[in-house]
Amino acid sequence: MNVSDIFRANAATRPDALAWIDERRSGVTHAALDAIIDAVAQRLLDVGVRAGQRVTTALDDGLPMLAVIMALARIGAESIDRLAAGDRCDACTASPGREPSSVAPTVRVADDWLEVPSSHGARVAMHAGGPAVFRLSHTSGTTGRPKAIAFSHDQAFARLESRGHAVRLPPAPRQLSMVRLHANYGLQVTMHAFASGAARHAIARVSPHIHVLYGSTECGVVTHSPWQEIAGRPGAAGRLMPGGVEVAVVDANGAPLPRGSEGRLRFRGATCASGYADGSGPNDPFRDGWFESGDLGHVDPDGMLVIAGRDDERINIGGAKIAPERLEGLVLEMRGIADVAAFSYPSDVGIDRVGLAIVTDPTFDFEAFKLQCRGQLGIYFPAYVFRMPAIPRSENGKVARLALAQLVPGVAKAPR
Repeated sequence: MNVSDIFRANAATRPDALAWIDERRSGVTHAALDAIIDAVAQRLLDVGVRAGQRVTTALDDGLPMLAVIMALARIGAESIDRLAAGDRCDACTASPGREPSSVAPTVRVADDWLEVPSSHGARVAMHAGGPAVFRLSHTSGTTGRPKAIAFSHDQAFARLESRGHAVRLPPAPRQLSMVRLHANYGLQVTMHAFASGAARHAIARVSPHIHVLYGSTECGVVTHSPWQEIAGRPGAAGRLMPGGVEVAVVDANGAPLPRGSEGRLRFRGATCASGYADGSGPNDPFRDGWFESGDLGHVDPDGMLVIAGRDDERINIGGAKIAPERLEGLVLEMRGIADVAAFSYPSDVGIDRVGLAIVTDPTFDFEAFKLQCRGQLGIYFPAYVFRMPAIPRSENGKVARLALAQLVPGVAKAPR
């Protein structure tokens, strides 16, 4: 089955229902949206894009991104969110005014590509989909080089089914996604909405129906809980879903630990990738059918997954280890601190030291801050502290700790 079948099915069963509203379009029905996807697919075929080719999407967020991704899927081509060194690319789609992300031939997706056709012409032949790759998404790159994960049409449907078990949308819902379609998670959320017959709006009323999900680009959704279930439980990331991704907690040697013990988290299941695409990353994390996530945590008796941090981000001072998030929580309680990021970096003799990047407000007093750090952080007293206008984070909110560590020699200030 092809992922763009979702849009064709909506067009057949509820053609006049609202599918899309944004600041430029007063309303696009499901029939019109499917017609746009067909029209874009035909234009791509006309310029030589074919099944099996890989095409980057340097496009404006929203309808341009969705229409092109689904049009490429419909004709059997692979879309890729961005290019990293070594990634293969056959063509680049780009919105007007955007720089192409590849030296490959560029296809400009003009505004008239997204106009609702006056009549739905001949339907573009639907590629079978199934095990064929439909989308390549890169990991965030906050812990190193971004790595590409290839998703088949079948895996996309498996992830939609997993999300459906986690977040049950009512019939014809209206859903607000806070993540851009360029990101893997943003695309999944939007596809889930359309698979449930939803209308996507640029603006939506904020409601109390907030759900927390934990997962990764490599594995999709692993846990889910309404926010009320995790409130007051530090590190809680949601309950494991029956029949979903299997979770194991293991020690440094890969041996399983008893339930409730903290260790390294690994996952396996139908929604999990089997490796990184085109050698974009070492496949060491993929072993014996499991994906080694690099996260630390445990599973409570009630099935709640609790995350303690990243194994490779733990700060190790003389054998005493702490998650940077724990330090950040302590520092955020100090007067004058608006935001903070903790990280480790090697000293001249190779010993780990603590660094802090801070964002301050007008009440901040550096001397008072040093005293608070000495009193509350103990052996984790920072060797370097520097102020920043904003903490650098990835698109999905992850702190760029490696980048911060590299800033230490140039802008560090030592609190003595």
